[in-house]
Amino acid sequence: MSRASTDSLSTSSPIQELAERQLALKAEVEKVRSAQFAEMMAVEREKLKLKQDRMELERLKEEKEIMNMDLSNMTEDQQAYYIALRQRILAATRAGAGPSV
Repeated sequence: MSRASTDSLSTSSPIQELAERQLALKAEVEKVRSAQFAEMMAVEREKLKLKQDRMELERLKEEKEIMNMDLSNMTEDQQAYYIALRQRILAATRAGAGPSV
């Protein structure tokens, strides 16, 4: 083999090694990014679940307030309104439905 061909073989090997290392690093970076994204999505799902739980708790508080409201000092129209709300709450509760107010 001539010196020129030996030099080209020896210089292509480190270049090839460097390219392979670069590809391996890119794959590792992508793996880390993918894991970070999955973790971020899990956190976002948990935030959404907590927000939904807070909204459900607020709805239940409002329904309890309506159900326990003293209607005796209200006008007939107001009483009719709150009686209708109570009926909707009861119907939704019996049906196992979600928000009713």
